[in-house]
Amino acid sequence: MVKKAQATKKSSNQAVSVSRIRLNKLILDSWLIIQGFFGIFILLALTTFSPRDSGWNTQVFSGNDQDITQVSNAVGSWGAYVSDFLLTIFGYMSYILVYWLLWPLIRHFLLSRNRVPFSDIYTGLLGLKIFGWLLVVVSGSTLFSLILEPGISFLPQEGGGLIGSKISSLFIIPLSFIGSALCERLSSRFDVVALSRSPSKEDSENIAWRSCDLYSLESCINALKGVDYVVYLVHSMMPSARLTQARFEDLDIILADNFAKAAHQNGVQHAVYVGGLDPETADTSVHLNSRMEVEIVLE
Repeated sequence: MVKKAQATKKSSNQAVSVSRIRLNKLILDSWLIIQGFFGIFILLALTTFSPRDSGWNTQVFSGNDQDITQVSNAVGSWGAYVSDFLLTIFGYMSYILVYWLLWPLIRHFLLSRNRVPFSDIYTGLLGLKIFGWLLVVVSGSTLFSLILEPGISFLPQEGGGLIGSKISSLFIIPLSFIGSALCERLSSRFDVVALSRSPSKEDSENIAWRSCDLYSLESCINALKGVDYVVYLVHSMMPSARLTQARFEDLDIILADNFAKAAHQNGVQHAVYVGGLDPETADTSVHLNSRMEVEIVLE
């Protein structure tokens, strides 16, 4: 009788364990499916974002109700608000949220022969994983703000979003060795005007930041107003985000020509050009030839 009772208790425990496993599996499958819907929703919202749609940081002033209700986003007004919010805060790094939402679903249902346990997806060193991904988002947004030129993106706050623009404004001086050294030395004796592609730089003591797009002659003229001496440190060796097939040496000439015209129009007295070493041999690289051509344009 005792053995029979023990066997009955053991089988009932096994039944409860199997039921609990099935319940956990059902909860996980249901959660991943819901998460997948959110991922697809955000993917459609981001890919069909339009700055014309009414978002969380925009207002529409129109007497026509049709202009207010007309939304071009594929998932409607909610998609317009969500995409506007994400792209404003994170810029292009918003698309990593789609990966976070869809990858566990793809891994669980499509790639794994055995279903991935819930503990492998959401537990373990979860806090460390979240911290690591936050670093990825912040660093990615900052890089987008540093690399992408202002004005070439249709996003609300450029390619890096608010996070990227704020952090890049803090690190642009330490990362620019020559420019930061000049600002530090000259600011103690002169009022320094520093030019940047980003419009979000904050002024410091004796250093005034101005936004300047060297591809625009008008922008260069406005940026050099009231300036007596200039130091030219511009080089377009880094690939440009602009839609152009021009070579970097051609872009260098365009930038230098705009800067020289703006300096002449503002009555700049002297220009210091930081170029490259002029070799004695005739066989020079394309890079050094471009540096010398820029020097001729600035004379």
